[in-house]
Amino acid sequence: MAVPFVSHSEKQTWQLAQKIIGKYSPDIKETGLVLALEGNLGAGKTTFTQGLGEILGVPRPIRSPGYILVSEYLFNLNAKEGKLFHADLWRTESEEEVRRLKLEELIEPGNILVIEWAQKVPKLIKDIGRQKEAPCIRIAFEHQGENAREISYEKL
Repeated sequence: MAVPFVSHSEKQTWQLAQKIIGKYSPDIKETGLVLALEGNLGAGKTTFTQGLGEILGVPRPIRSPGYILVSEYLFNLNAKEGKLFHADLWRTESEEEVRRLKLEELIEPGNILVIEWAQKVPKLIKDIGRQKEAPCIRIAFEHQGENAREISYEKL
């Protein structure tokens, strides 16, 4: 069942990222974690990922990958090093094109895979989580006005 959250600021969106990381921290260490972000352009997906980077202590700014489909960042969570992979599927044309990225290979203990525009490949997202036995969390972003976003999340 999806848990709803209304964010009125970047700070509140970052707080939600912190809550989710806190909840799934043991899973990150054991199997890795997949965060499937869904929503329209400007809905808050990259803002959420930037907050995630801050929480994890990523030493460089997280930007929307743009023309690079997957970016890699190192982080340190509870004295354990890991990698944050930020995939942006906005420019992809098909599920087959996304499959060629081999995102499932990025899921290892200690790693987090964030996939923006996950709504383009819902079956593939579920397959990745099952294949690696890693939790896959669907996070949906929706505009609720100029400064408000409804964000809901659920484990797939």
